[in-house]
Amino acid sequence: MSVSSLVGVIATGGGAVTAPLAGAVSVLLVLLPGLALSLLTRPAHAVERLAHSVILSCLVGYVSFWVYLQDFAWGRWFTMGVLGVSALALGVAAVVARAKIFEAELLRVLGIVLATVVVYLSVLNLVSFDGSQGQLANTFFFPQWNDNTVQDSAAAQLFAGQSMEKVEGWRLSERPPLQAGFLVMSGVPFFGSSLWLQAAGVAVNSLWVIALAYVGLMAGLTRRALGRVLWLAVLVGFLFNSSVYVWPKLLAGTLVVLGAAYWWYAGTGAAMGGRLWLGIVAWGGAWFAHPATGFAVGLAVACGAVVGWRMIRQRPPHRVWTLAVLALTLAWMLVPWSLYKSRQPTAENVLLHYHLGGVFDGQTDGSVADTIVASYQQRSVGEVMARKWNNLRTLLLPWGDYGEGAIEWRRRDYYHLSAALGVLNVGWLVWLAHGVARWRRRRTPAADEMETVPRMGPPFIGALLVLGVWVLLEFGALAPEIAVWLEHDFGPPLALTILHQGSYAPYLLLVLVAAAWVAQLPDWAWRTVAGLHLAVFGWFYGLTPRALDGAGGVNIAVVLTLGAGLAGLCLACLGRWSEPPHSSSASSTMPGVRSSGRTTGSGSPGL
Repeated sequence: MSVSSLVGVIATGGGAVTAPLAGAVSVLLVLLPGLALSLLTRPAHAVERLAHSVILSCLVGYVSFWVYLQDFAWGRWFTMGVLGVSALALGVAAVVARAKIFEAELLRVLGIVLATVVVYLSVLNLVSFDGSQGQLANTFFFPQWNDNTVQDSAAAQLFAGQSMEKVEGWRLSERPPLQAGFLVMSGVPFFGSSLWLQAAGVAVNSLWVIALAYVGLMAGLTRRALGRVLWLAVLVGFLFNSSVYVWPKLLAGTLVVLGAAYWWYAGTGAAMGGRLWLGIVAWGGAWFAHPATGFAVGLAVACGAVVGWRMIRQRPPHRVWTLAVLALTLAWMLVPWSLYKSRQPTAENVLLHYHLGGVFDGQTDGSVADTIVASYQQRSVGEVMARKWNNLRTLLLPWGDYGEGAIEWRRRDYYHLSAALGVLNVGWLVWLAHGVARWRRRRTPAADEMETVPRMGPPFIGALLVLGVWVLLEFGALAPEIAVWLEHDFGPPLALTILHQGSYAPYLLLVLVAAAWVAQLPDWAWRTVAGLHLAVFGWFYGLTPRALDGAGGVNIAVVLTLGAGLAGLCLACLGRWSEPPHSSSASSTMPGVRSSGRTTGSGSPGL
């Protein structure tokens, strides 16, 4: 095959092997503007530069959406200008100014993201399928709704200058379009293929790898432990499903995690203002990505209280200026979208009526507040409490008869927290054993030999805050007809608060905490758990029959990309890391990080 014909195949999306390659290219395109803007910042370490890049690319994607909405021709010029100027700026900084941008650690974490996307898209395309990439992702795990193609269609319509009144049957006002902004910003619509839109969507929704790497380091994990954590996280079935089923909940969860981390670990002094500003951009971007961000209000309030306490200790001029900039930034990100929604023919807020009041598909003419009040008025306190208890137990454990087989296993992964964590639940046992050991040690003279203890407490408590708010608010008191509809559609009885309907931020944080504990096991135990984890992922997501119709034989070329992706993932995650002089990446001035003298092993993620 000639070079020109090969380029033609890649550009038009011919062949399943194109998808993993398109995904890898899309990662670079998505992060390019953010990396260029990060030259204006002074990150504490290489992974923080990548985290900056995610948030700043989010900002450029946000602007891209509004430019395209005004005029698609301006939008195309804007995309070309952003990508061209970004590449030029990075090239000049790296070659001429000799700036230390592409440090080994940055390239390593970026390599993990690339390997993740290649592995995910390779597994997705392992078996031939007669249909689009969107249809493939929609039916790969088990038959699902078409929510995964809404953002792709929005991006295609924006790029073509078509009407945005309806996207896949939804009003745009009901589907916040940050992911579509990411897609048009990356330039992938220029390739004219739905495959590239799907691949870029997977790239955007795999940025959670960077968020977990950042929080893990700020919480004090060593690089060796962080590599183990990321390897475990990439092979979690729920994250695989949510990364390739490209509705924007995982993007929103990623931005919530980064927003909370930037506020919690803002520190003091000169770096504080920059982190607070990036945090507010992340929070605003999360809201612009998916309304499930609203369930993270408890986490936002907690982190905001920490920020407020620190700012009280700053000089008044600095405090007033910082607050003003944060308020203006948040208003700039939220007000235009609110105004746009208010000008739609009907600003009915279907999803808010559904999630907060239990009324779906426009079955109410009142406001969201009216729906919520009506949901509770006809229920006694005991009935309301019983429904909230059902919410909690349905979230935590698989209830009902799912049957056997890989497809039903995937349903459990998608609906219930304990099933979605899978083998990583071993981490809670390690945590318990560590807690008992610490308690016994404190009762002996050896108590002064405690090692440096990175803190997993803040991520764990943050996850509980989000889950607690969600369990209390979801579906109001739940009208009986909605309960019947949910049982019919989702299978298990009492299917109220199933995992995929809430914010994904707490799940990301719990994966981090559980995997951090597993990473502390001795090498032989770690290898045993990691091997079991890989076997479960491979069997239930890679080797067993798909749920889709029209599947054919195995794509040999995709087997090669899968092997290359897994090899790259193992090398990047489990190879030798260069540890900094101090085991904890988080400053001792930051909350939730305690140092007591010396380091042993990988560092234990204490509470």
